[in-house]
Amino acid sequence: MEDSTSSPNSTSDDLKKHVMKVFKDSTHDCEDIFLKKQFEMLCDYDSLNNYAILVFDSMANSGMPDEAKELFKPRSELAVLPDVAVFTIVIRCYAYAGRTKAALKVYHSMLASAVAPASVTYSILITALAKDSSSDVTFVGYAKKYFLEMLDKGMKPHSASYTTVFDAIACRESVEKARELQLMWLK
Repeated sequence: MEDSTSSPNSTSDDLKKHVMKVFKDSTHDCEDIFLKKQFEMLCDYDSLNNYAILVFDSMANSGMPDEAKELFKPRSELAVLPDVAVFTIVIRCYAYAGRTKAALKVYHSMLASAVAPASVTYSILITALAKDSSSDVTFVGYAKKYFLEMLDKGMKPHSASYTTVFDAIACRESVEKARELQLMWLK
């Protein structure tokens, strides 16, 4: 229960502190020197929020406005970033840097924190796993698993994710297995 003497900003400040804890916990063991520097530049809430706005704009301008709205829907009327957005930003950074194992680790940490992935979280992770499947054969299995999980939750995978996972399955397994996935996607 909130203390009646606390100011409205204290709740906002508490939420921002929580967001920064989520961010720091999900980036603390980063081994990539360039990503580490990027994460260090996002060391306060305002910096992270400004970066989130850039990610939102990028998504909205690349044909994913609904996914951007879903991901960045504020956690309250105080307009503080939701945990899923913070985790997804970190997963995105790792994925774009080619650090797929680190992205997968953050995803698992997100699930362990009881934070449900958004459709764009899945799309970023699936694409990274499928693209990097040549370095680790288990990545195709994960990509397929998360793709099917997404469908089970009623989420429609982004076409780029679908194409990437389809190609990876066709290369690793068989075209028939990839076509099975295609039929599920088209439903």
